[in-house]
This record gives sequence, structure tokens and C-alpha cells, in this order.
Amino acid sequence: MTRKITILIIGLLVSFMTTQAQTFLNGSFETNTATGCSYNLSNSAFNDLMSNVNAFSVNYEQIDIHTSGCYVDPQDGNWCVGLACNTTTG
Repeated sequence: MTRKITILIIGLLVSFMTTQAQTFLNGSFETNTATGCSYNLSNSAFNDLMSNVNAFSVNYEQIDIHTSGCYVDPQDGNWCVGLACNTTTG
């Protein structure tokens, strides 16, 4: 009986976690209002430009919206997102 309850709880947790995921189409970020390359966006600026995806980061101004010619060519569709991280130590 305990085993069945444990499996049920795990199943419910997995179901809940997958329904809370952000949505985007085929790994691309086509639904946006960016007019070109957008670099070093804050979370709120990114969220204003991008539909169905939310940036949430403690390292602000570390997300970009790219299209062809922005140092990258998107693999699917016309748009992609660039993420940065602080690699300095010390």
C-alpha cells in the first residue's frame, strides 16, 4: 500500500512540474516583438519583447535575442536566445 501511495505522489509531482513549464515552439523563439538584435537585456525588457517565455535571473542583463547576423544563425526559425554567465573567479 505504501508503495502505491509513493508512486502516486511521484506521478502527481511530475505531472504538476510539467504543467508549469514555459512554452515555446520547437525550440525556437519566433513569437517576439524584437526589431533586430537585442543584447544584454534585463529580465523585464526580455519579458516585454518575448511571448510565452519569462526570464528570471539574479544576474541581470545577461540575455539576448538574436536573429541571423547577430553573431549566430538560428538553427530553427528566425530567432534564438543567447544566455551569458559570469565566468570570472576570485
